[in-house]
Amino acid sequence: MNVGWRPTRKLPLSAVLLLAATYLLVTHWAGGRTPMHVWRRWRTVSFLTGCALLGAALLPPMSSFAHGDSRAHMAQHLLIGMYAPLCLVLGMPATLLLRILPATQAPHLTGLLRSRP
Repeated sequence: MNVGWRPTRKLPLSAVLLLAATYLLVTHWAGGRTPMHVWRRWRTVSFLTGCALLGAALLPPMSSFAHGDSRAHMAQHLLIGMYAPLCLVLGMPATLLLRILPATQAPHLTGLLRSRP
């Protein structure tokens, strides 16, 4: 049986790359919009590290090993459930998004972020 190209293998990589590219684009916009407030590089590095950890956990070889080896399965859990979210949150994407939104639309995002769900 010829396995060939499977779109399900490319989907996690595409999603992680799109997330990282969007963050970098918004960082660029925020720097031009509010030059007085400098966006710290460690925040960007932290967010991109979180994206890399997600990519490492979702792509082969980790995803292939996780089905047969309990150690790889638990490593995948640690990457997806603990380390990647920590790095992503330290990147402060909501704060970055609030910096580029107009003052009339920022309260809508704040209300959404403070809502119960």
